[in-house]
Amino acid sequence: MTAGTMILETFYRSSGQFVSAAQLAKLMLASTGKVAAEVAELEKLGYVIELHPHHGYRLLESPNRLMADDLEARLESFEAVGRTRVIGSEILVFKETASTNDVCEQLGRSGGRDGLVVFAESQTRGRGRYGRAWVSPRGKGLWFSVLQRPNLPVSAVPRISVAASVAVARAIRKTRGLDARLTWPND
Repeated sequence: MTAGTMILETFYRSSGQFVSAAQLAKLMLASTGKVAAEVAELEKLGYVIELHPHHGYRLLESPNRLMADDLEARLESFEAVGRTRVIGSEILVFKETASTNDVCEQLGRSGGRDGLVVFAESQTRGRGRYGRAWVSPRGKGLWFSVLQRPNLPVSAVPRISVAASVAVARAIRKTRGLDARLTWPND
């Protein structure tokens, strides 16, 4: 886990409260100067972080784009409250790729681990069932693939996609209060 991910995880767990530079330094096994440098790097990426001379740092806003460290930190903050994960054991984010399925398949064939997630902000050759074209413009959806190695009969594997899709929509509704809905592919 990178220093930036550790800082972000701490911010997410603190739920908008201040975290002292000394706390972050202890967590990172580094100096408060190193904390300040890491915070500056996060700010360059678009994070809005407030510094109070007596209370420390707090996260005010995150950038509106996909970043592997940010996703990792958010998942780690959930684990801190007793949850465990397989999905998201490794996260890759691409600004653009031909197909997250292709990347995931290639990594799976070369030993990628169960739970690897490949995100893309857009896909140039996304595909749905039966290899049909899947339009995947930037900012208009979640484009990702998950490498799974389930111990299931092949006939049961399609159920995973249905269950995962429903779970993602429910999680978005519950955690973000957004009216997330599924559009089942008509491809």
